[in-house]
Amino acid sequence: MPMLIENDVSDLRIEPIDGQQHQDRHDIREALTKIDAVGKIRYQHQGHRDEPLLWVADAVVWAAGAGGDWARRITTRLIDAT
Repeated sequence: MPMLIENDVSDLRIEPIDGQQHQDRHDIREALTKIDAVGKIRYQHQGHRDEPLLWVADAVVWAAGAGGDWARRITTRLIDAT
């Protein structure tokens, strides 16, 4: 959360995992409270079909898990999305 605040992130989308949403909301609120940032970031659970940018995270995780050349390719790249 501190990195998100430092980079002026105002909206966070999280792919839901069955039964995890309540814990996610609790953890996010707790993290924001610790850095006195409650209300500075909007966050919501949103399925990957509704938010194409979640596909990017899926692709990166897949490549890391695939290992070999795929893992090498993603570890040698820096993506600056700010």
